Amino acid sequence: MLIAIVILVALAIMVFAYLTSMPRPYRRVALAPLTAEEMETAVLLRSHVETLASRIGGRDARKYENLRCAADYIEAELQRFGYRAGRQSFDFDGLTFDNVEAQLTGTRDSQSILSDRSAL
Repeated sequence: MLIAIVILVALAIMVFAYLTSMPRPYRRVALAPLTAEEMETAVLLRSHVETLASRIGGRDARKYENLRCAADYIEAELQRFGYRAGRQSFDFDGLTFDNVEAQLTGTRDSQSILSDRSAL
């Protein structure tokens, strides 16, 4: 009986140690340098993130004006890049929320490529 208890305690300690141990560092592999086009994209993406996160700030139903500004910004930027952008609006608790949707029309098939659920 004592041996069974000792084995159970040892097993519990090993399981606890396994579940709470930090992951081992992975081996890092050097990445190829970014191309000029990738660098341009990185700068552009960073500017969008900074605009949405810093200039406009947090956005949810409690910060409704920020939510509206973010939807306006996203829609305008998509249109600037040649997308046909629009909104799917719905009302909740006396407020109107929008999903900003964008579509890029090609030469053969039109394909919907983005739906930003800005109200969530």
